[in-house]
Amino acid sequence: MAGTFNRELALVVDAQSVEGTPNPTIAALTGPTIALSDGLVLGDSGSGILKSGIDISLARVEKDPGFVSGSFTRLDGDFIEAAVDLTFSFPMAGPRITTTTPVDTEFEHDVGIDALFACCGLDGASGGSTWFYTPADATFATVKIFDSGNYWVIRDVKGDITFNLPAGEVGIATCTLKGVVDSFGATTFPATVDYGVQATVNAPVVAGVVPSWGISAEERGWETLSISIVNDLQDYADSAKTPARIVEQNGREITVEIEIIDTDTDIDFSYQNLIGTTAPTDDLIGTMGFDDIATGADPAVAYTVSANNLRVQDYTPGTRGVKAKSTITAVCTGTTAGSEFFIEFK
Repeated sequence: MAGTFNRELALVVDAQSVEGTPNPTIAALTGPTIALSDGLVLGDSGSGILKSGIDISLARVEKDPGFVSGSFTRLDGDFIEAAVDLTFSFPMAGPRITTTTPVDTEFEHDVGIDALFACCGLDGASGGSTWFYTPADATFATVKIFDSGNYWVIRDVKGDITFNLPAGEVGIATCTLKGVVDSFGATTFPATVDYGVQATVNAPVVAGVVPSWGISAEERGWETLSISIVNDLQDYADSAKTPARIVEQNGREITVEIEIIDTDTDIDFSYQNLIGTTAPTDDLIGTMGFDDIATGADPAVAYTVSANNLRVQDYTPGTRGVKAKSTITAVCTGTTAGSEFFIEFK
């Protein structure tokens, strides 16, 4: 008699250099131990299957079938591919290691998170004494999901990313990804899934972030903040590929949605931005966590987000109790490539 089983899930990811060819290390990865150095990433415990941060769905793509002659009995359709949609959420924090000097490379992120940022259009590089991620063309990644006694290898992964940073909570990054199922099969779930410091060092709370946007950098808090990097990724037919399509990026937009507290210093700031006729220069900035650069030794968890040169698209006046606040949708802009946004780990 068949029995039931307990589902177990883990996700590893790393950069992929050649389209159509999965990262060979990720594709071949097995237990008995997987760790951060392999591209393992600890997901958000508030979302996904089994609080793993992982949501995956697969759909059969087929040629439209016909009917049995003289009836509406559906025939089977010719198989084309298994389309995969993957969403992965994880807590926002620096690399969480205990620093020494500290220097820029100590703030460079773990393999898996670095690859997720890159396939969603954020490129990491030294910022002198810190580590910056700035907008760039999305690059390919390979994802391997261990699911109980099975695995999926998903190649040619690209997508979008949203940073949700509500006041008083841990910030969460959510990647919405698409790719190609390269292989699927049976495997033994790793005996040890070692999340290391991602499991033992807490991510910072969105509190005391010294938030500002315009008005001479006057401190103004937000209730909710969401920053979305949406890459215009389109499929095009290509008979040289398997499946017969290629992904091209045709654009990028970085959008901010915020509920921000208003002050009496400049009560029409948001509206004047909305109707502005010269390029905006005011940046929305906040730092989550304690800045490790000043002292070293402490776990490197802090990060600054900067949504630059915001142009208001929608503005709705509101209240917090009886005090004024505004709900705003804005887009990040810039006059040089990749200057519209950054995340700095420090």
